[in-house]
Amino acid sequence: MLNFLNYYQSLPSKLDPVLFQIGAFSVRWYSIGYLLAFATSLSLIWWRISQKEFNSKKLPPNQIKEIVLDVFLTTIFGMIIGARLGYFIFYDWTTMFNTPWEIFIPTVNGFFGFSFHGGLLGALLSAWFYCRYNKLAFQSIENLIIPTIPLGLFWGRLGNFFNGELFGNETSKFWGMRFIPNQSTLQHPSQLYEAFGEGVIIFLSLWIIRNKKWAQNNFISFFLILYGVIRFIIEFFRASPPEHVILNMLTTGQTLCLGMIIFGIYLFRK
Repeated sequence: MLNFLNYYQSLPSKLDPVLFQIGAFSVRWYSIGYLLAFATSLSLIWWRISQKEFNSKKLPPNQIKEIVLDVFLTTIFGMIIGARLGYFIFYDWTTMFNTPWEIFIPTVNGFFGFSFHGGLLGALLSAWFYCRYNKLAFQSIENLIIPTIPLGLFWGRLGNFFNGELFGNETSKFWGMRFIPNQSTLQHPSQLYEAFGEGVIIFLSLWIIRNKKWAQNNFISFFLILYGVIRFIIEFFRASPPEHVILNMLTTGQTLCLGMIIFGIYLFRK
């Protein structure tokens, strides 16, 4: 039992963030997490369409999958751009002002620095503008896609875990882990907390009500509120640099989550 516990606690420091490498080309677990996130969400969307869990009256029946795929790809593009810009806007003003070209130039380890809140904003705006430009019913797209998103987040947070990043504060709890080789202290596996909270809990919450009449057109509100509350709580366990703590009280992430909760309540349609 003791050997198992020691192996469990040291697991993160034994994981190689690179799945395989051929010359200068490498595939990281983090990238696999993103691919699984997109594939899972799109598979669930396709399944919902096949089960006729989609109000197709506002969209041409013979073009539903094509239109939804276009919206999905546009959303992914907006998410990536928003996540990249959001990181520097919310967390790295120095680079934003002094060397803004670094936003678009990868380091030796690739592009480092993405913000969930920036990615969410970019995804929502790109989807909204796409629907508006193509005269599509944004709320119908919202009802179809949003309930599938949290399960994608689950894979993304596992990617953070395999990448050995975004770990938590020090803890004396036995479920803590060592994220730095040979360190004696344990830290909260906050990536796993987020995978379960932001991924599994929110997914089950939205998936159960996905076809309820009273829930339609409110999934963005539900997601913003649920994510905001869960992430706000988990931030207490997540290690944050001093520069990301506001007035020695709330982290930047918690402040953004409060904004999500307030905006989610504002958008709620009775």
